[in-house]
Amino acid sequence: MNQSIVKNSLLTFGTRLMMFVLQGLNGLLLARLLGPAGRGQYALLILVPSVATVIFNFGVSSANAYFVSSGRVKAEKMLGISLLLTVILGGSGILLMNVLAPVYWKLYPTVSHPLFRVVSLGVFFMLLFNYIITIFQGRTDFRRFNGMNVLNPLIFLLAFLGLVMVFQLNLRGAVIAFLSGYAAAALAGLVVLLKTVRPDFRISGPDVKKLFGFSAHVAVGEIVTFLNYRFDMFLVGYFLSPKAVGFYAVAVLIAETLWYLSSSVGNVLLPSFGSMDKDARAALLQKTLHHILWISIFMILILFLTDKWIINSLFGRAFLPSVTALRGLYFGVIALSLAKIISSYILAEGKPNVTKNIAIAGFTLNILLNIWWIPKIGILGAALASSIAYAVMAGFDFYWLKRNIRMNWKLIMIPSMDDFRFYKNLLSGSRGMR
Repeated sequence: MNQSIVKNSLLTFGTRLMMFVLQGLNGLLLARLLGPAGRGQYALLILVPSVATVIFNFGVSSANAYFVSSGRVKAEKMLGISLLLTVILGGSGILLMNVLAPVYWKLYPTVSHPLFRVVSLGVFFMLLFNYIITIFQGRTDFRRFNGMNVLNPLIFLLAFLGLVMVFQLNLRGAVIAFLSGYAAAALAGLVVLLKTVRPDFRISGPDVKKLFGFSAHVAVGEIVTFLNYRFDMFLVGYFLSPKAVGFYAVAVLIAETLWYLSSSVGNVLLPSFGSMDKDARAALLQKTLHHILWISIFMILILFLTDKWIINSLFGRAFLPSVTALRGLYFGVIALSLAKIISSYILAEGKPNVTKNIAIAGFTLNILLNIWWIPKIGILGAALASSIAYAVMAGFDFYWLKRNIRMNWKLIMIPSMDDFRFYKNLLSGSRGMR
């Protein structure tokens, strides 16, 4: 495997590990200090700006990474477009959230009305955060890319400790800390980027057509993929209760830590794939899938043996119902880890419609199974629905690979002694980088 990709992947995974520690601590504090019901109410509040951000982003973040990395559009031009879109789309998202607020309150009557209006401001800062960080990604500036990723949960932690533990603001403090994390990280990233990139606001019709011609293909897939990860929270809250959302949120938090490796590699591979020829991309993909598969299996085996103890020790006995949902997510974690890598490859092949169609199929199945199973078996139904949907998505991804490139499937599925030598050299190399 290319050493620069390995180094960047290690750097990004190291950052993700740091993020895992920070987000895990944040999740622990949220659970301990807010309790299951409060944790569920917090999840129902921040879900809406998160969904709105993905919708109003409309694939521009992916376009930033793609166009900057390929050199088709200069970083200066992409920064200028991104800043304008932050104001236009961010303002539109905030306005729409407030217009539709009464509908959401009717569906979820326990959600705080004032806090819902406050958290709507998150759309602006989350859009800015995503635009800036993907420009760093496109420039393969993973030091600053990772720095922004760490700063966000770090600021949340500091704000949360002050607002909740010192001033006893509880749910209000958690919401303000959420906004503070994105605002501080986005503005800090912008200040650093402006030192080397001067925004170019001279935007022409062809520039807009090129940008949205790409982003429109990516947008539907990204929106549906995000909803595939999060819409079950809405359904758990609708069919069950905020307390059940709290249980499920903890299970998802732990399961998502296992996706950090594949996300880290995918973030590095997307710009790297764009600079490789087709044969080199295929060879790298094959090796990456092999390692992601077996590392994911190993991590899940360890977690399966310790999950009950982890939840009881860290989150408390009140959150033990989360264990059932967590175990229902394990198979889906493996499937989605592989699907994330393949999606990066398919996007690099210039086939965003493929990832979009796969995401739509997975989301449709996920929603139908959730509606069927949540009323019958609770949060376990949500977990199993997600796992099956992710497995189906991975199956479609592999089917596309089989039809379009030649791969040695045995090398992907079967471990070998070379793996141990690779990990030994990798660990030796990571020690050398310290």
